[in-house]
Amino acid sequence: MDFEGLSALLAVAEHGSFQAAARATGVSRTTLRRRVETLESKVGGSLLLRGARGVRLTWAGKRLVDSGREIMSKARRALAEVSGLNNAPAGVLRAIVPSGAPVEVKAGTLRMTSAILPGVRVILTEADDPLRHLDEPFDLMIHFGGPPTRGEFYTRTWRKFQVGLFATHKYLARHGAPRSLADLVDHRLLIWQPALAASGSAFDAAPLQPALVTHNDHLVRTLAADGAGIALSLRPPLPFDPLVSTGVLLLPDAVNAEVAATLLMPVHTRDEPLVRTLIDQLSGLTAA
Repeated sequence: MDFEGLSALLAVAEHGSFQAAARATGVSRTTLRRRVETLESKVGGSLLLRGARGVRLTWAGKRLVDSGREIMSKARRALAEVSGLNNAPAGVLRAIVPSGAPVEVKAGTLRMTSAILPGVRVILTEADDPLRHLDEPFDLMIHFGGPPTRGEFYTRTWRKFQVGLFATHKYLARHGAPRSLADLVDHRLLIWQPALAASGSAFDAAPLQPALVTHNDHLVRTLAADGAGIALSLRPPLPFDPLVSTGVLLLPDAVNAEVAATLLMPVHTRDEPLVRTLIDQLSGLTAA
């Protein structure tokens, strides 16, 4: 659609002449005439009949003006809506977070998004392994570990957490405390997979035989708090942590790694106002 030509035609039809339309719109008479002539060449016929007393519409011109008013009205409404989104992004932000993540990670996600996008409603989905959901529609994802190998995502490190080995006094009283990583072969190990990935080199010479390997850190910590084994997990204390008062840190010199909480956003949504605002503001809220 030739919006310039249509706008010129509507102005001339409303004001009755090119001169009057030029005064009303601030566009020169020559420019308005050229735009109408260009539109006429595109439709293949005359839209205006010029006369000494001004202009009048041909039959084709009347049809186009009737439809054109509705078209221009819709276009103006659409532009106003887009302008509003660019000035104050609103809508729904679809976020995927680890299901077993500490409460502070989930709450931090909501605090971060509400600080950046106060007019946005967040739909929070929990997944044991968020990276298994890369092909699902989402605007923001948090997972523990480095960026995925696929390159169609904007990524940023949000926070880093220390990991270590923990058990309860009750478990250690029954089974003894390991004096080295090699001693872990005699213990029931409960492994949070991102912690193992972050500290894997520490276990190269250790014959690990875990009883459980999972992406759900809360499950690992809950089982360890019940005395079910030694956990390789985030270091306590954490808010609402089952190990907050019972966890004993084991072999801290041998296992002393960090795991990153990484933010992901699909690159193809980068130009959407909501996502663009989120990306633009992340630099001040995330680690380098």
